[in-house]
Amino acid sequence: CEENSVLAACAGIVRGNVAEGGACFLGTECAGAGPKVCLVAGGQDSPGVCKATPGGKAGDRCALTCRPNELCTFTVYGIPDSPLTPCLDSDGLFCNNSTENAKCEAIHALGAACQQDDECGYAAYCDGGGSYTCKKRGQLNDPCGSCISSLMCKDGKCQSPPLSVGGVCDGYTLGPY
Repeated sequence: CEENSVLAACAGIVRGNVAEGGACFLGTECAGAGPKVCLVAGGQDSPGVCKATPGGKAGDRCALTCRPNELCTFTVYGIPDSPLTPCLDSDGLFCNNSTENAKCEAIHALGAACQQDDECGYAAYCDGGGSYTCKKRGQLNDPCGSCISSLMCKDGKCQSPPLSVGGVCDGYTLGPY
């Protein structure tokens, strides 16, 4: 049994049930498809409000980057005027938070100059130990090097992580909850 097939089979089973405008404590409580945020104006023990946060366009101020196959929900505490927009990797964008006012920018092409992994997108990485260029991450069954985040190097190839080793659970959680 391996992790990625279990995660794929279970995707969408656990869903938030708080409608937009309803009270929440965490973004994962918010219902509906697409990016969601629980905006908490008070402290961590105060309830917030569920809000839909559509993906940004190039140049929009942003909060974070959402990658494929990840639950794009988050919680913001005490900063009601902060930018809540996520940049969607699936739209070819990343949130460049290396400047004071983070903005959605286009993901760099393979071979382009970079400073951080986010600039290169989910399926690539910034080779900071060498050329500082975007390089392709290893996909399933590719030779090891730098595998995409949902895979690990096993027997010289990028593979889905096992849920157990020797029949004993390693304690992996199933998903972002």
